[in-house]
Amino acid sequence: MSLLARRLAELWQPWNALPADMLPEEKALVLAGFPRPRFLTRLQKLRVKFWKLPFDRCEYGPALDAAVRWNTRVNFARHTRKKFFNLVNRQWSFREADDQAVGRLAIFRTSRELEITHPGFLENPTPTPAEICHLNQRYQAYSEARQNAFNQLDRLLYRLPGMRKGETVDLLRRALGTPHPPDDLPHHIYIARLDALGICSKRRLHEFFQTDLPALNRSERQEFYRFSQKPNQGKDPYPALKVWIVDNVPVFRAFDWRWPDVHTAAENLGLIDRTKIRSHESLMKMVSNWELAWEMKVGVPPRSQAGEVKRSGHLLSIPPRFGATLQSSASRKA
Repeated sequence: MSLLARRLAELWQPWNALPADMLPEEKALVLAGFPRPRFLTRLQKLRVKFWKLPFDRCEYGPALDAAVRWNTRVNFARHTRKKFFNLVNRQWSFREADDQAVGRLAIFRTSRELEITHPGFLENPTPTPAEICHLNQRYQAYSEARQNAFNQLDRLLYRLPGMRKGETVDLLRRALGTPHPPDDLPHHIYIARLDALGICSKRRLHEFFQTDLPALNRSERQEFYRFSQKPNQGKDPYPALKVWIVDNVPVFRAFDWRWPDVHTAAENLGLIDRTKIRSHESLMKMVSNWELAWEMKVGVPPRSQAGEVKRSGHLLSIPPRFGATLQSSASRKA
């Protein structure tokens, strides 16, 4: 057993003796002997039962930090599932691309995965360093996947000629959103583009029409209406498929998905037309041309792989829908 594992094993009992509603950072301060005044009596009571308290910060620092990370993630997961399910459900398909809660999406997907791979994982009151690391790695995987999906969405959002000005726009007129739009993109064009693709939040759109649109000059208004009526341009017939694939790389990797499985799932979700992408080889070639910097396993899969794909199917993200006009345009180009 490593030193960190031993220190954590010693830490958990007094940690769990503290009230469940205390912030993880507050618990760490109490156990390290640096409580806020209102928690001083708690430390004194704990010292009667746990003679090692307070823990030496230099000696137990890594263990305390690991405990804080674990409990912060677990609390985040529980709060997200309890209070923010509707927000996650809306944003999962990029319907509110201007204001994405990427962390909540990532922890929500992480907790759903752990429910089938490690039942009861997040209820463990005494996790090991390996378990803490696993939770962090799965959270990071889904966070990075979402960011990579946004990178693909950015190529769709900002591709029209004349959108970007080539020099930094004044701060008061610059596009603001999550993730951050380019500095040379005016806010009214950013909103027009989001609206054209059907992925602007109702709150942001209402705010724009009520406050920002009346303040635009004639030229800016013309720009807004022009870009809001151009949902697509270019030769990419499957923008939603590209975003969806990148967003689901953590699922594909963790459950040993192969190209035939991805092809079937994408077809069932309406992301591809079998008459145009007839086989998984065609899909694999198309994704390779996209240069997504990720490789799927090939070769004959083991027998258990089919079961892994089946049980993980509900973990796939909701496919994005980028507006009716874009969909019809994609159909024509394909």
